[in-house]
Amino acid sequence: MGMLPFLSMRSCEQVRTAVCYQNLPVRIIGTGGGLTSGGGPTHYNIMDLAIMRDLPNMTVIAPSDSAQCIKAIRATLEYPGPVCFRIARGAEPAVYTTQDYDYEVGKAITALDGTDLTIIATGSLVALSISAANGLAKEGISVRVIDMHTIKPLDGALVEKAAKETGCIVTSEEHNII
Repeated sequence: MGMLPFLSMRSCEQVRTAVCYQNLPVRIIGTGGGLTSGGGPTHYNIMDLAIMRDLPNMTVIAPSDSAQCIKAIRATLEYPGPVCFRIARGAEPAVYTTQDYDYEVGKAITALDGTDLTIIATGSLVALSISAANGLAKEGISVRVIDMHTIKPLDGALVEKAAKETGCIVTSEEHNII
């Protein structure tokens, strides 16, 4: 466990060679995802997802809130191969009012249903996307919000379904465009 800019960049070769090539069941937890660290440009995480998702055998998860982080960790206890968790600082709002939802690695969650457009968000931006969708609802725009908690493997089936049903997709990421 460590701060993501250092965890992903400084240890990249070691993680690739000693963990990913061997497909070992190692869990890497990086804190301060995106621009949440407050430590200045050397501490911002805008490359960690690109680095970690490119590693062979690596699964990459960015939970939307602390309760989902617990679900994600539990879901990977028996999950094969290495997993990298990208979490924010821990002070983010809860996304779900109840924990009575299924969590599965690689299967995104429709956090809010809508028909006019879809926002696909990851990590701490899921809560902000729901807030934006609620604001747009006041303007008569029905917005679906998808919680794309797993970056790799990506739930392409749900992305395709949302594109067909709403006709428009916007991504909300603290990162480079995937």
